[in-house]
Amino acid sequence: MARNDKQELSTRSELSARPEAAKLTARQAGRLAELSGVNANKLQGLSVIDIAEKHRFRIDPHLLFFRRVCGRVVRRDPITGVAQGVPFATVNVYDTDCSFFGYFPASHPWWAWLFPFRCHRELLATVKADRCGHWCAWIPRFDIDWILRFRLERRCYIDVLRKPTIRDLIERFQIVEQVPIPGRVPLPDPPPPFLRDGGMTYRRLAEVVGPLAAQQVASLSISASFGSNTKAFDAILDSAAPTTAFAPPLPQRGTHASLADHFDAHVSSNLAISERHGPDLATINFGRWTGPFIRCDDVLVPTWVPIIDIPDITFEALQDVDGDGVEEVIYSEGYFDVRWDAGAIPDVILEAGPQAIASRVCDEPVFDCTSVGLFAVGLHPLGNPLYDDANGYAVRPNRPHLDGLVRASTLADPNATAPFSGELQLYGCAEMNGATYYRVMASHEGSAFGPIVAQWPLFPIGGGVTQWVTTTDGWYTIRHAGDGYHPSHTLLADWYPGAAGRWDLYVELGNASKASVHTSATVPLQVDFGATNSQFLALEYSFDGTTWHLLGDLTCPTLRRHHGADVWFRVTLQATARRLQSVQLAFGGCGTTVAPHVTSGPTKHWYTAFGDDTFVNTLNPAVWVLPGTAQEGSYAFSISVASRAFSPAGQAGFGVDWQFDPTVYSTNSLGIAIVDI
Repeated sequence: MARNDKQELSTRSELSARPEAAKLTARQAGRLAELSGVNANKLQGLSVIDIAEKHRFRIDPHLLFFRRVCGRVVRRDPITGVAQGVPFATVNVYDTDCSFFGYFPASHPWWAWLFPFRCHRELLATVKADRCGHWCAWIPRFDIDWILRFRLERRCYIDVLRKPTIRDLIERFQIVEQVPIPGRVPLPDPPPPFLRDGGMTYRRLAEVVGPLAAQQVASLSISASFGSNTKAFDAILDSAAPTTAFAPPLPQRGTHASLADHFDAHVSSNLAISERHGPDLATINFGRWTGPFIRCDDVLVPTWVPIIDIPDITFEALQDVDGDGVEEVIYSEGYFDVRWDAGAIPDVILEAGPQAIASRVCDEPVFDCTSVGLFAVGLHPLGNPLYDDANGYAVRPNRPHLDGLVRASTLADPNATAPFSGELQLYGCAEMNGATYYRVMASHEGSAFGPIVAQWPLFPIGGGVTQWVTTTDGWYTIRHAGDGYHPSHTLLADWYPGAAGRWDLYVELGNASKASVHTSATVPLQVDFGATNSQFLALEYSFDGTTWHLLGDLTCPTLRRHHGADVWFRVTLQATARRLQSVQLAFGGCGTTVAPHVTSGPTKHWYTAFGDDTFVNTLNPAVWVLPGTAQEGSYAFSISVASRAFSPAGQAGFGVDWQFDPTVYSTNSLGIAIVDI
């Protein structure tokens, strides 16, 4: 970064705290002039305070207000798919004008890609993210109004020029709401909307955003109950869909229909484009694209079309990733990060590249260090009344239901036996006179104790060179309160357990020679990875509801029915988990306008006691009837299995005193083709 750029960043960073004192750039002055009618030359170089005083009653006061745009810098864990915050990242906010060549291939009816050219930007503000990667910046209202007005005045711009969210995709993928049959009582406890079509929406979503993101949506959908907090669910639905792996379907260079020939065939035939943008065509970098975006359905769009001088607010994130004291770019000027069409502007998620250093810790538990020991795993305290200190289970999340019904748990239900899952942050105290080092000792299922060997990053509060806590022999240097790093000194180990089951843990202190001087009390911890399994044992059909026939081939089942005939289906299944929470069975079809109806047998089960870890319905199979008025086509049965294991890091939110029902979820689908004869 050049020296002048650094000086400007410093100035803008100071002004971000007082946005009304920032002087308008040439581009900002032009935008405000277009909205107000005041000459741009009379606005450039003035602050909002100056303009309000100098041009009172000539400019609508609301244009001189500010809107706060907030967001988060994250890096997605490549294994779990969880978005982890990048602490104290620098975020630059730019006023950007850019032109694009839009690519609307006929082979992709949903998607469009944009290739930028002739881009200009001006720095508006520089802000620092907090320890969780969250940041906020103040944007002049006239900038936002100009962007919104520009897009609303042009057909389809408000639809195309925004990144699709997971909610957008579900609305496009989801099967049309099925119409219940008159005279038939609907199910008192229907499956979640996300699974009413037999899991077809889930499968299509997983194909686009990946199985990890789809699993997060489905898990929160299944665990939702009346009165539950929707914040975590809405945050996932409104986050940008991870579709960046969808490259535009361009011809390969050197093939018979080469990339250049393909572009020329669609652009050079349009003389207006060629004459106006001839010099720009040579600058197109086909390896640099942004998207995909949801394409416009209202009008016929050419394969290649210029989209000229689009105003936007763009962002850039930086972090010192190599420890040289200079910050590197970890997120580079994403286009259309802000959904300006929304009334309330949702958080802007800046998903950094894999080189970014993320923190696996955001919020931390709070406790007083009056003794040595382990006192929390993640945000969950290791003590009564929330924790079974004899057996190592959490007692509030995922309580058993004596009635076996899938419903919200209450304090009247028995205590849970919920194991901890995922990456476990072990918090406690390790400070004592005469102690220099500590280690966390662990035993699995009664085996010999050994030290936990792990490493995790430490971020200087406010930014700086990242440090790493690391060890080769299990001994860590004791850190102290107020050392100026995140996570705090109470994080004793960031631990990935090597096996499921019971672990016993204690803290051992050592002197300067690493000789043991103190050991804490031992605490048990039940660990589970949430693995689940399900299997369709048999699928039978009947045309009268009494005589059953086995549909033997479950690899590619096909059923031929007489047009207008009702069909009954009887499904036998088995579902298991090491610590089962619930099982749900759903049935639906693509394009169905009439809902299948359950006539007998359970379609849901919630565990009733500690050992209730397997559900088999061979004695009482679920029976559906598909009315003859239902369309022929593709249908599917879906088994959804959830474990009662949960992450104590609070990544999906948690209820009051951990009274909630999180899930680690998997699904298994069985498709069937129904054909009229």
